[in-house]
Amino acid sequence: MYIVDPFFHYHEPNLNQYYYELNNQRSQNDGIIKHFDYDAMLVGTSMCSGFKNTEIDELFECNSIKTTFSGAFYKEINDNIETALRVNPDLKLVIRGLDLSYCMRIDENRTDLGVYPTYLYNKNPLDDVHYLINRDILFGRVYPMIIGSKQGVTPGITSFDEYPGYMEGYSFGINTVVPDGVTVVETSDFSHLTDSDKEIIKKNLEQNVIRTADENPEVDFYYFFPPYSMAYWCQVYNQGEIYSWLEAEKYMAELIVPHHNIHLFSFFGRQDIITDLNNYKDSMHYASWICSLMLKWMKEENGRLTEDNYLEILEQDYRSLTEYDYALLNAQMDYEADYYAAAVVNKELSGADPLNVSEDFKNGIRRYYNLDDGYNYLCFNGQKLSGEGKSTISVYNNNNELLIKKEIEYTDSDFDKHQFVMDLTYYTGDVTIAVDNLDSEYDISEMTLY
Repeated sequence: MYIVDPFFHYHEPNLNQYYYELNNQRSQNDGIIKHFDYDAMLVGTSMCSGFKNTEIDELFECNSIKTTFSGAFYKEINDNIETALRVNPDLKLVIRGLDLSYCMRIDENRTDLGVYPTYLYNKNPLDDVHYLINRDILFGRVYPMIIGSKQGVTPGITSFDEYPGYMEGYSFGINTVVPDGVTVVETSDFSHLTDSDKEIIKKNLEQNVIRTADENPEVDFYYFFPPYSMAYWCQVYNQGEIYSWLEAEKYMAELIVPHHNIHLFSFFGRQDIITDLNNYKDSMHYASWICSLMLKWMKEENGRLTEDNYLEILEQDYRSLTEYDYALLNAQMDYEADYYAAAVVNKELSGADPLNVSEDFKNGIRRYYNLDDGYNYLCFNGQKLSGEGKSTISVYNNNNELLIKKEIEYTDSDFDKHQFVMDLTYYTGDVTIAVDNLDSEYDISEMTLY
């Protein structure tokens, strides 16, 4: 157990010998914080899990780790920030979401999410027995890692971009977020933030946000309010709590913005994002492409709240969220291909104008493009014209190696037009796109690089 150490309790991973799977946040994050090499960290609830560390590293010129804790309250998150600051003098950047939904939870940890592995966090070596001779860890992790090593499994570790599987297996859009549609409940019984509420929020922020920043003036803290969807704000509205929530946000900003090494951001003003449920897998959780946008905005200081502007910006948010006609959400389209929503926002992210390449292709013809020009998605429509209509769209690199392909068999499709998106974000450089529907009655149209 000590040698393999799947939770990094004693040392960094042995990446020359074993493959380490990252999939247990509360058991592995403490070891990541204590034994990995980094100068920046991404931390927060699941609202931060969709960020890609490769993008953080490129934008902020750093070497970052991801230690998110699903459902965590402010204390648990801040405890781990303070651990990182204590063990790593090189830490210069912390990126964190400040969930409005948890702003009044002060001293709590999420014991309702299962047995908390306190033996991995405390300094008592005696209770390490719960780790060293843990049957589940031994047979569920250590033995498979040893066997995999002997069988030639390539050593390594799950990338922080993929950890903790934020996008895997999810669909997006209104049919997923609110399959029965949005219902607006008209009420005049709205709650407002009370003085006792303010006392709780102030204590929480002073203890779990502000004090840590004040004690580490050489560290930059990039904190943001997660941009929940309008479907979620509709729920808050229906519960009569929308005014108290927005008043809480304003009070939090009032307390935070005087501390200049905290860069505080609000993105609720981007109604084009939060009203489009194609960007969400549920009413709160946005897709990874929205995380990419937020990183860009934070790097550019776009949406930052300061002492000079926070009242004006939050007043605009207040009006837009309280005056919005939430029933309008029911009229929007749910994209058949989920990643089309990512393609739509790609121009803002990469600067590349959409490039219609439909005219470039005839049966069997290849065309060459450079993904480094900002293209990340290949979108097209397909329609079977006869009973055996089929097509294959392939993307190759400079060495003529296949990177990705989409095969559309005649048995997979009806005679309706369908939308397809190929995700090219993992590839760079010059690529070749080949469309093969030779001798087939299958029509490819509106092929566009985004």
